[in-house]
Amino acid sequence: MLYVSHGAAIREFILSLVEVADRKDRDYHLELPAHEANMIRSGSKRIDNCSRTIIEMAWIADESGGGHWQGRLQLYADGAHFVDSSRAPSPTANADVVE
Repeated sequence: MLYVSHGAAIREFILSLVEVADRKDRDYHLELPAHEANMIRSGSKRIDNCSRTIIEMAWIADESGGGHWQGRLQLYADGAHFVDSSRAPSPTANADVVE
């Protein structure tokens, strides 16, 4: 479980996952409904502070003795933390929080 106290940090983290999946330059797969991915890309889902994001991780072993991590985004912030407010974190505000 990933707890982040600032909505911009969660948004930037999830956006980076979407962008990496879009590039298809890594062994990386992201399953999101198209409208959810578009809302994340455009920043139209604003997240309030003190929200919760859950990413479930599992190690998938392969036949050669190696393996890879597989992550599943279970919750992208609490439903109560999506806000339509000019005070909520926006795609351009508070960028210093996540650097």
